[in-house]
This record gives sequence, C-alpha cells and structure tokens, in this order.
Amino acid sequence: MTFTKIQSISYPGIRVNEDIAYAGDRFAWVIDGSTGLNKKCFTKDETDAHWFVKEWNAYLLGAMKDPSKNLCEIFTEGIEIIKAKFFDLVNGMKVGKLDFPSAAVAALQIVDGGLEYFVLGDCSLLYQKDGGEVVKMKDKRVERFDDEAIELIRTLMAKGDSFKDAREKANDLLISNRLLKNTDEGYWALEFDQSAVQRAIYGKIENFSKIKILLASDGFTAVSDTYELLNAEQLLEAIEQRGLNYVYEMIRTTEDNDPECVRYPRFKKSDDTSAVYAEI
Repeated sequence: MTFTKIQSISYPGIRVNEDIAYAGDRFAWVIDGSTGLNKKCFTKDETDAHWFVKEWNAYLLGAMKDPSKNLCEIFTEGIEIIKAKFFDLVNGMKVGKLDFPSAAVAALQIVDGGLEYFVLGDCSLLYQKDGGEVVKMKDKRVERFDDEAIELIRTLMAKGDSFKDAREKANDLLISNRLLKNTDEGYWALEFDQSAVQRAIYGKIENFSKIKILLASDGFTAVSDTYELLNAEQLLEAIEQRGLNYVYEMIRTTEDNDPECVRYPRFKKSDDTSAVYAEI
C-alpha cells in the first residue's frame, strides 16, 4: 500500500515561510512553525521557527524510514534531539519560555492494516473513506485562545482602531495565552516538552478500500474555517478536481480583497499556507 495522486504545496504568507510540507510514498506531514513572541533569533536562521521546521523535516525524513517505531515514539525521540540542537545554538544566552520556537503538526504513515496519524496543535487532518463522510481532526484547544484574541481585535476595530493598532493592543493577551502553551490549562504544541506527545490526537484509520487524505496548516484550512468558501466535502472535491494551487489562489484572492482584515478579522493579512493531498 502506497500513497498515490500526491500533491504538496507550501507558500509563505509574507517573507519567511515558517511552514514545511512533505509527502512520500509511505509517509507525509505538514508542520506549521511559530517563532517566540519576543522575536529574538537564537539559531542564526531567518527565524527560529524556520530553523525549527527544517530540523523537524530533516529528522522525520530519517526517522520515518524505521517501520518498527510508531509516530508517538518518533516524535518523543525527535523532541529531545531537536531540543539539544537548539540549546547548543543558544550557547548560554538567556532564553525564556516566550523565546522558544514551536509548531503544530499533522503527520501520517502507512502501517500494516491502515494509516497511523498524529495531530498536535492547529494543523488538520481530513479524510474520506470510500466516498463516505469527510472526517476532520484538529486540536481545538488552540482555537479558543486565538478566538479570544481575534474577538478583541474585532471589538477594537469596531471602535475605530486600525488593524495595526488593534493588533498591537492585543499583544498582551497573546503573550498571556502563549504562556499557557504546553500546560493542561492551555494548549499543547510541538516544542521541547515530551509530555506534549501524550496530548496529541493519535490513532489509526482502518477498514477502507479507497481513501482521500488532506494534511494542512491553518493558513490553508482558513478557506473553510475563516473565510467559509468551501465546506469539508467541497474542499476535498476541489483539490481532487482542480488541485491544491486552485484552493491556494482562492485563499490569497480573498485576503488580497481584505488587506486590513476588516471583513475577516485575523492576526495577519496572509498566513503561511501548506497542504498535502494524497489517495490510497
């Protein structure tokens, strides 16, 4: 059993793409990186999140070749390896929780009898077995904090603030929310705490003769979640018939028509946008 009809995209929202996407014959993933809110750079890369997702991509390309390990084992080991690399680069500099790069991830690998999945943070897995209902898997713990901040931005803009001013005024709330990362009171992300692996959405998809699969960052699923241009069924159909780039253009056109984030309040005009589509 191998993936077929594979498509993959990863585009930056502004300048540096802090997403990464990969699809092979047997495994695939989308990783959506996030730089620390202090905007410091300890890795001498364009951003620490850019470094972080590249390190994870390189690690997974090697680790996924070992069929004896499940995805939880792979991610648990990867956290320690990449943590060690990051602190080697920090080299004694003062670094706090708000400085750490982190990421959301959605990953799949083909195993005996089906597909193993691992979803952490606000990346999504959508799948449709044998023409049935589309199932969406996404950790919604992040969304409630994002929604709170976006509602604040919406309220401030309704009172006359520009998007730029409203976004700056929301920064204290964003910092407060970020400090809840990788706590049970907050949300969990791929960072330097192995406990996050046990909080991921993890399992196996079985009993299908044909399956369509989409892994996506929140910059891609915004087409449904934020802009409401396509529902889940329509999204998979559009990708199958017209491709990932067709949906990407829909997203960017919508954002270009709302540059000040008035119609669709959000944190930035355009987010990094990544997705993998495949079938079996």
